[in-house]
Amino acid sequence: MKDKNAIQSYINRFRKELASKLHPDIGVEVVVHPVKEEGAIFELVLGHNKSNNDHFEKSNNKIGQALKKINQNFIEGDLTNVHFGGTNIMAEKDRIIIIKGGDSKGEWEGSSASSDVSRLINAISGGNRES
Repeated sequence: MKDKNAIQSYINRFRKELASKLHPDIGVEVVVHPVKEEGAIFELVLGHNKSNNDHFEKSNNKIGQALKKINQNFIEGDLTNVHFGGTNIMAEKDRIIIIKGGDSKGEWEGSSASSDVSRLINAISGGNRES
């Protein structure tokens, strides 16, 4: 599991990168679900004049335990043996769920947050962004 400082550093870099793509009045609240053996799940809720707060939930032993605690419809069924590698991003309405599986250093470095934001923006825009 990544330590809280590494997770917070990633959140701060992600928020900074994302903020540059959003209207200035849009804030991002983040709920972190640390996972002992696999990384973390981030729930990001965007909204007009929303405060940029972060909240850390109690650590989970496995990714499936954390997913059961999140109101999500992306991954259903038996979550007991669910595993993720790399970074997985899911978006719906005003919420983004990021699952960072594994503990490789590259997943948590500064360029990773920038890359994750680019992937998110490209996915939302259907890959058809105008310059």
